[in-house]
Amino acid sequence: MLTQLTLLKPRFFFTALLILNLSPAVLAVEDCEQATDLLYEAYDLHSKGRNLAKQQRLLKKALRYCPLHSEVHNALASVYEEQGKLKQAIEHYKKATEQEPSFTEPWYSLGEIYYRRKRFSLSLEAHSQNCSRDADSKARV
Repeated sequence: MLTQLTLLKPRFFFTALLILNLSPAVLAVEDCEQATDLLYEAYDLHSKGRNLAKQQRLLKKALRYCPLHSEVHNALASVYEEQGKLKQAIEHYKKATEQEPSFTEPWYSLGEIYYRRKRFSLSLEAHSQNCSRDADSKARV
């Protein structure tokens, strides 16, 4: 009996250590899933009436759960753009492209904001980043 207990102790401690090491990763996945749920809730609001303030609150909360979620950054940037807060929109579009460089929507949106602000070299740069993946950006270049 004593030998069985002695043999079980190292396995128990190893398992406990493994669980403790995996917990942050598991929690991060769950947090990002929660962020995705909030993103869908914000999309639903957008489709039903554009309550921008509530969408903004949901998306900010989503970023607290998962700060590197490129789709949430893109959606929040879009809300800021609709509110005329272009500095914040640019910031979040850039974060979306940093997290997912092949994500076409934020590149296109950045190009368009820069174009409207007559910052043509930045507009060209943003659209150029995207023109191999997006026909609209290619046309804009």
